[in-house]
Amino acid sequence: SLHNRLVYSQDEPEPDFQKAWNLQDVRKSGSQMPNHMITTDRTGDLLQYRQIGKIGFQIERLLDIFPFQNVKIIVFDDFISQPRKSYFDIFNFLSVPHVNNIDYFLKANPNRNNRMNWIRNIVHPLPKPIKNLANFTKKTMGIRSFGFIKLIDKLNSKKISRGPINQTFRLVLVDQFKDDIEKLEKILNRDLSHWFNVT
Repeated sequence: SLHNRLVYSQDEPEPDFQKAWNLQDVRKSGSQMPNHMITTDRTGDLLQYRQIGKIGFQIERLLDIFPFQNVKIIVFDDFISQPRKSYFDIFNFLSVPHVNNIDYFLKANPNRNNRMNWIRNIVHPLPKPIKNLANFTKKTMGIRSFGFIKLIDKLNSKKISRGPINQTFRLVLVDQFKDDIEKLEKILNRDLSHWFNVT
């Protein structure tokens, strides 16, 4: 999901996730980085899928700052299978009134791709001096964003489905995240062994 989002935003020039995954180590050393990340304030940490995907590690860091009772963790499996219950659990946790007019099965933020990458490249990402000027202009004029950029993005995007990950690569991913999933199991006191299933 993250890889597809970064391909859409033009932060990731490699459209094949397996190839992008294999580039992580060389990119960590500063090689084979997208050109715009050198000319803008974007960071190469965005392309370190292994580190970002370690949810157990990320939640462990979060719980070093906030007590467990102040954190609400919803496993995506539950959100998909019981969206209504997940929403109400969040409302209850935040102690806010329930919102009843929600389409619990409406897909939000679906996977997208650009119809024409060159159009996206014109408006995103802006070089840092132009971005600073745009931010100054917005602040001076008291507006949140330039609507024409959102319109261009909307017209230039199309919904696409993500292709499946091949079995061999899936085994690599399971091996890479095994320790982190076990860490998450301990944090949540929950069996997540089905995440290791690659069939």
